[in-house]
Order: sequence, then C-alpha cells, then structure tokens
Amino acid sequence: MKSSKRRLTALAALLAILILSAAVLSSCYVVKSGKMNRVEGVYKLTTYSGKTNYLEERGIEMYMIIRADGGGYYAYKDNDTAPYISELRVSYESDPEESGKYSYVNIKFTGSDDPAHLAVYAPTFDFNTNLNSQKPVWKPIVWGETPEIDYYIDVDFTRVERSTELDALKELFGDAPLLPYDAKRYDGTYKLESIVMTSDTAEMPENPYVYYYITLDFVAGTAKIYNMTKDNEITSTATLNELSVSYENGNYIVSMGGKSYLINTVSSSLAYSLDIEESIDGGIYTLRFHHWGDMTKEQILDSIENDVNNYLASKDFSE
Repeated sequence: MKSSKRRLTALAALLAILILSAAVLSSCYVVKSGKMNRVEGVYKLTTYSGKTNYLEERGIEMYMIIRADGGGYYAYKDNDTAPYISELRVSYESDPEESGKYSYVNIKFTGSDDPAHLAVYAPTFDFNTNLNSQKPVWKPIVWGETPEIDYYIDVDFTRVERSTELDALKELFGDAPLLPYDAKRYDGTYKLESIVMTSDTAEMPENPYVYYYITLDFVAGTAKIYNMTKDNEITSTATLNELSVSYENGNYIVSMGGKSYLINTVSSSLAYSLDIEESIDGGIYTLRFHHWGDMTKEQILDSIENDVNNYLASKDFSE
C-alpha cells in the first residue's frame, strides 16, 4: 500500500495535533480576545509538549507571520528538516460579545488539511499575544471504567514582533528557500504509472521503462532520478540541481534540468501527478508520474527491487 511508504514528519505530527484540536470537543483553549493590531504579527512556537518536550526532542524551530488580509508565512526547521519558508492562509473568528475583537484564528499551512484552530490570548498590558490549544490524550478505554485523561498536548505560539513583513522571517532564517502556498505537499517521490497520448492520431506505445522514480526536494533544490529501460536493463541514477517550484495561473510548475513541468492536481483530492513529455518511437507522449509521498532511499530501492522482480517474472526468456 502506498501509505506504508510515507513518513510522518515532525511538522506533519504538529499540524495533525492542531487540526485535530479543532474537531475534538474536549480540547481546551485560553481565550482573551484582542483587536487586530494585537493579533497580527510574528509568532514563535514556544511550547509543543505532551509526555515530553517535543520542541526540544525534535529540534523544532518555527515562526509564522499572520496578517489582517488573510495572508502570511511560516518558517520551519527541525533535526530532520532543512530550513524553509512557505506561504500560509489565515482567517479570524470575531468575538460575539466584543465588537472589533477576535477570539480565534484558523491557519491553513497546507491546502489539503482543515485549518489549525488556535485561541487568541491578548492580555491588556502585555505585548506578547499568545495563540494556544490544549488537546487531551486519553488512556486506553477499559470496559466498565470511567475514561481518564493520560496527558495533554500543549501548543503555544507567542508574538515576538508586530511586523507583518517577510523580511522579519528572512532575518531569522537567512537564505532559506521561499515556497508558494501549499507547494511543500507536492515534493517527495513520484513513480511512473502511465503513458498518456498527446493526440488522437498517436498510437499507444509499450512502456519502455522497467521502473522510473523521481524524488523532488524543493527545500534542497534537487531532484533525484532512478530509472531502467527495457532495451538495456541498466540501472540509471542522476541528480539534478537548481530544482524550483512556482505557482502560475492556478498551476504548480516544477523547473529542473532547464525544463518546466506541470504538477497535475485533480480537483481538491490528494490524487496528483507530475507530467513530463517525452519522445517515444518518434512520437511525443506524456509520462504521468503519480505521487507516492515521502519515501526514504531505502524504501525507494525496495520498491525498485520489487519492480525488477515483477519485470523478470513476466519476461519471456525463450526468445
């Protein structure tokens, strides 16, 4: 199954906690509404803990900027993730009892997930506004016994600057790459799954590859290619530098090796692919690579071994 190939990163785990907090009725928040000038600004992740201090254990450093216009950025790094900056989206929930003040913020770090739901705590005489959530983790349910909370997962962002300019994050994260909103979920490993005809007159060719994988790393700016053709049956690997991703006219465009390719997003689902045009037997066809998520090199090599074994099992050696 493809899902078994994916790794849960420290950021993904944090976002899962924040998103789940919005859906769990027993989640707790500390609320003191504030006007917009008390809410927008630069925030630092200052608490992320449960049974242990996850912030220290995983070496997480995270900042974000939220603006009144609904835009912003976040900057992130941890022990296993190189630093990068990405756009985000934010909306605000008004206090029903105090006009002009806001009680909650909803932050979308990616387009595929529900927003992270955080309470606003803006004390009257303290500049350091806090955004917070507290989610209970329950002990295993024992039949006939009252459910008990095992521990809480606490998340706090503390405002450290009033600025809403990107330069505030660049000062903290230097020359870390800046990614378009939601682009980060499109990096990872893609596998060739199909060949698409580019015209009605073209004939569908046989897939010339035993396997073909491309791993995109937008943060490092590199693409790793693994493939083998059926005509020579030789393993080929290559690394392309200067990889970049942009968002143009509603599409994500990947640039690598001096060429640009479209990431084909299918409606709002998680099904998306990388489309690369290639000449096969004199015709131009689209190689469609489906996204397999984050895969380690070992997982890719295991998958390649399986592909080669399947190819050899189907090959007619009598010719």
